[in-house]
Amino acid sequence: MATFKAYRIFNEDGKVQARLVEMTLDELDAGEVVFRTAFSSVNFKDALAGTGAGKIIRRFPCVGGVDAAGTVTSSTDARFKEGDSVICTSYDFGVSHDGGYAEYVRVPADWVVPLPKGLSLFEAMALGTAGYTAGLALERMEHDGLAPANGPVIVNGATGGVGSVAIDILAATGYHVVALTGKDTESDYLKRLGAKEVMLRSRLDLSKIKPLDKATWAGMGLLFLQPPGLPDDEVDGFIVRGEVPGYKISMGYDVKGRGTLCLLTNQGGDLGGGIFSVLIQLVTEAFLISGFQQSRPSLPVDLNRRSDYFAR
Repeated sequence: MATFKAYRIFNEDGKVQARLVEMTLDELDAGEVVFRTAFSSVNFKDALAGTGAGKIIRRFPCVGGVDAAGTVTSSTDARFKEGDSVICTSYDFGVSHDGGYAEYVRVPADWVVPLPKGLSLFEAMALGTAGYTAGLALERMEHDGLAPANGPVIVNGATGGVGSVAIDILAATGYHVVALTGKDTESDYLKRLGAKEVMLRSRLDLSKIKPLDKATWAGMGLLFLQPPGLPDDEVDGFIVRGEVPGYKISMGYDVKGRGTLCLLTNQGGDLGGGIFSVLIQLVTEAFLISGFQQSRPSLPVDLNRRSDYFAR
């Protein structure tokens, strides 16, 4: 049987080690769809997984890579046929199921998505999971009432993968984007992406913000690392949604990946005012706020709708 190269992550004597190995299709985890990998991307989560710096991998050994794009070579599921261009991301891909850092991928058909119109396989992975996250964020916030006419939107972590693509998409959609960053040397880069204003975190004095101040922003997207109070064995990938007077709040968190995305949509509150204290409380208390419910994401997302922004 023919072999192919894969980047496999092992736990050897309690130490995480990753290396290129030769594998066969029979050694990959089970799934209805096999595709030849054309491209993958390197996410922060992938770096944590491959180095052992984060508790990402749930089963050893495992092929790394939390996303991939390629061409179907075989499928036992009628939704896909040989020659189809597809992408795969999320679920257990690259975490407890062999991922995208291999010449071939085999996954459950439910994890596979046809390549959206307007994107090449390369572009899909150039955007990668970060771009997908940014697209979902805007989809969710617009579902909660965000619109360009509502006012500026502030994006934290602006030079990161999610933040950069979020600025690009928001600007292309007509929003006035304020980029919040700790890197004073990246102002030109952020403005080229489409930010109308660049604000340094060091100049943001939260002590001067009072409850019920005049609203400054119509929406806010923030990326946190290692939210306080969340136990390591918490199930990841859930969405926490709820409301406080004047706002709709959505939070997606990935405990194993140490990442938390918080989306705030202003519906008459003081976003830019007292909402900061509310936000800090939410994160500190690990989202255990009365009236919030946890559920798998249920909002249908049309990837083709966002692909025109991605492809600009």
